Amino acid sequence: YEFIIALDIDRTLEGAGAGSRHVSTVGNALAVLDAVESGRDRIYVVVLELKLNHESALPIAARLSKLGIPFAFLTGAPENGDTRAFPNAPVVAKPFDSASLLGAVCRALGRAGEPFVPDGRRHR
Repeated sequence: YEFIIALDIDRTLEGAGAGSRHVSTVGNALAVLDAVESGRDRIYVVVLELKLNHESALPIAARLSKLGIPFAFLTGAPENGDTRAFPNAPVVAKPFDSASLLGAVCRALGRAGEPFVPDGRRHR
């Protein structure tokens, strides 16, 4: 099920012209953020599944906030309140459609109401 969701996210973002990649564990995500922090990698925006392999992704959200990387949550339980500590992060409820996901990415980037344009250089 999580793999299918990841494919939907990839297709939606790539269909809009953005690159994408996914990680499936909190540890792997934090390792990617280590690379970003050291300058070996770059991320412009993140769609963050609230649970990764049954682990809370809130430590990733905290790290993204610390690094100033915008993100949106994706969750099957938007009403549970886990995301309240991150009021600037849009929340997309599962199941989602492409417009909802891209709209959340634009809001995360501070471009609500604008069409999605995958030009990350403007967002760092």
